[in-house]
Parts: sequence; C-alpha cells; structure tokens
Amino acid sequence: MIGMDVGISDFDDNSILDVNFNAGYEINFRNLPFLTIDPIIGAGFIKKKEETPYDYVLLSRYNISFFTFGVAPKLQISNPDRDFFVYLENEFSFWNGFAKIEDEGYEQIRKNQQYFNFYYSPKIGCALALNNAKLSIWVGLSTLNVTKIINHNRHAGQEKYGDQPIPFRAGLKILF
Repeated sequence: MIGMDVGISDFDDNSILDVNFNAGYEINFRNLPFLTIDPIIGAGFIKKKEETPYDYVLLSRYNISFFTFGVAPKLQISNPDRDFFVYLENEFSFWNGFAKIEDEGYEQIRKNQQYFNFYYSPKIGCALALNNAKLSIWVGLSTLNVTKIINHNRHAGQEKYGDQPIPFRAGLKILF
C-alpha cells in the first residue's frame, strides 16, 4: 500500500501543517477476515509559520523533517468481501524528527533531533475495491506533539513555546 496523510493542529492562520507519505503491507488473516495488521514506514515534514496580524514581522517558524515506522491493526466493521466497507484502525507509531527553528529576536537557527517519539492515531475510514486495488480514505485523531523537540536547546532567557499538538489527521491510501 502507499498513502499520504495530513495532520492539522487547528483551523486558524497560524496552524501547524504535517504531511506524511507512507508505504506498507496489509497482512490478512485467513481465519479472521475482518482483521488486518498493516506494518508501515513513512517520511514527511511539519511546518509552522507565525506572523503578526500585519504579515510583515515573523514571530516564529520551524520546519521538522521526520521518518516514521509503526503498525496499524484494522477492524473491518462491515463485510470485507464487498466492494465497499467501513473500518476502524489504530496506528501505533514512532517518529524520528530533525528540526530547524527560527526564534523571534534571534538570527541563529537552532537545530534539534528527537528519536523514537511514540504517538498513536485512532481512525475511522472506508475502502472501495476497484479491479485489483482498493482506495481508502480516513479521518482521525493523533497524540503527536512537537513541543519537546522545539523547546530543546533554547537560547538563554528565551521563553518556552507553548503546547504544540497536532490532534487532527486525515489520509488517503491505495492498496494493490
């Protein structure tokens, strides 16, 4: 399978954008046709740009590139032998992030890394069988939070960034 998912912190102008491209394999169980397990790997980026209301003074900005790996058990709650079915999925993943942070009032860009940051994402989705493939779309939540990586190695006297969660997720998968 290949897929893309997007995480959003909130729905205002200063929200965090998280894009993850991933690939995996759907493992089916012959005796349990309603259950699959998907090991997945991925790569992506997280961006935040915060400006004043007049859009000319940059207050803060960070870019995080990352790699993910995890497993996603999926429970198909309608008949999986049909061309269309609904499912529940819970992805358990780790991400390794590499951040570049531009702080307000400082010219030097900070660089931080964080490894094996655990998060999970409960999802609800639907899949449509098309010839030799399935197209799946889903929405869900996430416990992903980037506060720790952006607050690490702050400049002397600099205030901590507030909580930086990315709680909303949506995605698209194509299974071959």
